[in-house]
Amino acid sequence: MMKKLIALAVASVALWLSSPALSNNIEQSSSHQQQLPAVNINAANAETIADRLNGIGLVKAQAIVDYRQQHGPFDSIEELTLVVGIGEALVEKNRAYLSL
Repeated sequence: MMKKLIALAVASVALWLSSPALSNNIEQSSSHQQQLPAVNINAANAETIADRLNGIGLVKAQAIVDYRQQHGPFDSIEELTLVVGIGEALVEKNRAYLSL
């Protein structure tokens, strides 16, 4: 009985994950982010940075703002890697959504 329940649950999840409605929601979310203007890392507040960038929560976003306040404006997008907790992979993931 338990094996049948597990198999049914797995099949249901697989069916749900492959549903067109789910893929449409994912596509809409991605296209919505691309329609928004890029985040100016020299002007945006922590809430905007956290809301608009992938993989950056409020703590990392505040670290970006704090770094900017202590060291002045960023001269390049790559300088984000100088902020503790922001690596090259995170910058590359968000490059299309970043501006100076």
